[in-house]
Amino acid sequence: MKRNAILLLLLGIFMVGCCRLPVCTKTVYLYRDSDVNGGRPCAVDIIYPKDKAEFDKIVTEIGPGKWFTSDLYDKVHKDKAWLDTDVTAKTLVNKAADDPYMVIFAEFTKADPNPPRGRESYLSYFKEKQPKGKKTEYIGVHNGSLERLTSAPSGARR
Repeated sequence: MKRNAILLLLLGIFMVGCCRLPVCTKTVYLYRDSDVNGGRPCAVDIIYPKDKAEFDKIVTEIGPGKWFTSDLYDKVHKDKAWLDTDVTAKTLVNKAADDPYMVIFAEFTKADPNPPRGRESYLSYFKEKQPKGKKTEYIGVHNGSLERLTSAPSGARR
């Protein structure tokens, strides 16, 4: 009886700890810095490349600087967000359960060509990458860069 209870407990922990989706993220909270685009709104695309080749093309050939004017812009599977407030919650409604990749680009009017250490010009998630995506991601949008936050900023308004 004791052995069965331990096995059931371990199975329960295993089932709770596993994620069914290749990229688990279902909601993205975008925290916008006040100096982004001189106070004007900022467009954000959350892109779901269908395979490694499309992922590589989007990230390396096109990149965040050319994305919003590229040929693929209207052809790929994605969600869009418009940042005009301090905090924007975006539920990923167009994300399919089997999407293995996710890339986030923001359109800055004056992008910082060398963002500070720890900040990236784009964020990418894929099932093999560590740390793995969580069901809720918190992202800080700074002037010219994106930063994946470990948790919701303290005192953040929702």
